Amino acid sequence: MGISESTFHALREKGESGFGGLYLNFVETLKKSEAIAEANLLSVIQADPSWQSKAWILERRCPEHWGRRSRLDASLNSNVEVKFTAIKELSEEELLPLGKVIMDLSQFCHS
Repeated sequence: MGISESTFHALREKGESGFGGLYLNFVETLKKSEAIAEANLLSVIQADPSWQSKAWILERRCPEHWGRRSRLDASLNSNVEVKFTAIKELSEEELLPLGKVIMDLSQFCHS
C-alpha cells in the first residue's frame, strides 16, 4: 500500500513549510531515507574497480579541479556596426545574387 504522488508532494510541502507533527516527521524520515540511499549508491561506485568511477566522483565532488573544462564564451562585442541598405538603393549587380537566394529559399517554402 502506498500514497499517490500528489499526496507525497503535499505532505512534503507541508513539512517543509513549518507544519509540525506528522508532516515534520514525514520530511525528516524522507531526508534520512534519501541520505541512506545516497550513501549506498556511493559505496557501490567506490567499490567499482574501474578508474572511471573514481573520476566521476572527483568531477562532482571537486568540480573546480576535476570538472570538465569545456565552457562557452558568450561575450558580445557591443561595438559592432550594422549597416542596412534599402533594397531600392541596391544596384542590379547587387540584386542578382539576392534574387537567386530568394528563388532557392522559395523552393523550401512551397514544397
